[in-house]
Amino acid sequence: MTGSLETGDAIAAEGAVAPRVTLGGMKGRVASEFYFTAGEAIRSTGGLGTDDTPASLDILTICVLVLDNGWTLLGKSAPASAANFDAQKGELFAYEDALRQLWPLEGYLLRDRLAAEQENG
Repeated sequence: MTGSLETGDAIAAEGAVAPRVTLGGMKGRVASEFYFTAGEAIRSTGGLGTDDTPASLDILTICVLVLDNGWTLLGKSAPASAANFDAQKGELFAYEDALRQLWPLEGYLLRDRLAAEQENG
């Protein structure tokens, strides 16, 4: 399943002639990814039993991305209606939410490199 980030990356690539942050470059920084629901996490710590966990926590999908430098990003997703919960879609949307947080960080790093190159000329 592809997500909405691919569309944005393709549009940004059109006519681009200078270095830019790419979706592929960001995905390449991901060393590992982990998925779970908030309900699973709470139950695994022994905090609540199955009967005590609010049902809404079982449709809140969490994605933890660990980057190649050890930095972590946290994404989340949840449908407005439990009837629309789909674990695969939840993971995709949580992954995209986490990856979107990397975009400005990578943009900063790229701008910093470009400024250093310009300065060193």
